[in-house]
Amino acid sequence: MSGVDVVPIWRRLNEQLIELVEHIPDKRFDWAPKPEMWSFRRLFVHVAEAREQWMTRAINDGEQNLVGERVLSVEQIKDALRDTWERIERTFTDQSKLDATYKDKWWAKAPLYNGHWVAFHLLEHDIHHRADMLMYLAMLGIEVPSEWTQTL
Repeated sequence: MSGVDVVPIWRRLNEQLIELVEHIPDKRFDWAPKPEMWSFRRLFVHVAEAREQWMTRAINDGEQNLVGERVLSVEQIKDALRDTWERIERTFTDQSKLDATYKDKWWAKAPLYNGHWVAFHLLEHDIHHRADMLMYLAMLGIEVPSEWTQTL
């Protein structure tokens, strides 16, 4: 099965996520619109952790997860986004891994997924949380470069 190559688009999105980290004022990094909502920091960590979880639980790529508790500073978050992106890129540029079928090894009732589904799921997840962060910035009255809000 072949299809649209989303890797270049996703790479650009990841670069924008890293730039977004730098765009958030330090005093706002732990801010959230409401106490029960995630802060910028938590959202970034969640994006990186979700990437690792899918690579471990479904793809089973054999690489060590590194995000977890080690990601606290702005620089560590940027590193986590770079590191997890490289892991994703290695996987989803391999056609055989895209075409393979995977099962979540931690959830017995999980359906089977092919690599294309996992890739699009993770891409959608990144876009979804990028939108959260852009909305947070808008709520704070912080402008972002116009190219961030245009079609990838």
